[in-house]
Amino acid sequence: MTNEFSILSATLLFLFVIDPFGNIPILLSVMKGVAQKRQYQIVIRDGLIGLLILVAFLFFGAEFLKVLHLETESISIAGGVVLFVIALKMIFPSALGQENTNAVEPFIVPISIPMLAGTFNVSNVIGYGEKLS
Repeated sequence: MTNEFSILSATLLFLFVIDPFGNIPILLSVMKGVAQKRQYQIVIRDGLIGLLILVAFLFFGAEFLKVLHLETESISIAGGVVLFVIALKMIFPSALGQENTNAVEPFIVPISIPMLAGTFNVSNVIGYGEKLS
């Protein structure tokens, strides 16, 4: 029973962190100007890339961090700092105005990383991988 509970709690944690319904407006603004049929392909492609990144960190994340001489906690702290800087840029936008008038197709960033495979999810996946081994 504890294994099923662990899988359920991990699934709910990732569901709440990824926040699929909260990311819909961001996805729509990022893919403004891209044809609707192509938008579906982009979401599926970047979803699979995000999944592959998380699976790779599940199995090889701890070794990758050991090679870089990093701790899981340092990744979480770095992710918090990055999110803080992004929040500051959203609160205090640049005076130059960085509106994107060109319709550029997103690739990996910002959909796969950081929306799906952000630092919090990567550090959690590494933690779950360490528990499994």
